[in-house]
Amino acid sequence: MITDTVILMAGSGSRLQGIGNNLPKPLIQIAGRPVFSYTIESLEKAGIKTVHAVTGSNSDALLAGLRPLVPTGIKLRPADPNDGDFLLSLYGSTRADELAPVPWSDAEKARPATAANRIGA
Repeated sequence: MITDTVILMAGSGSRLQGIGNNLPKPLIQIAGRPVFSYTIESLEKAGIKTVHAVTGSNSDALLAGLRPLVPTGIKLRPADPNDGDFLLSLYGSTRADELAPVPWSDAEKARPATAANRIGA
């Protein structure tokens, strides 16, 4: 059973700046609820126990807003490249023998199919 998931939420939200809202994207309200609440509700129903949140420059404000939305049965774990966390990122079809560990700071320069990293426990 899959119990961990990764949510990428490091973008600046530049396309949303025109709506006059300075909230991080996952906290923008849709139908009276933060966008993230729909996602976390679905993940809880799917049996997810740990959410690894890849955040950007607004990490502290974002995490402060997300924590009250996370059900007690789910652990919200910020994925911080400065703490030695890694992420396995695959695009298209990838063979296992093509995978090679790449430091987070170099991942953008690497071929997408070879940018292989792990999320620390």
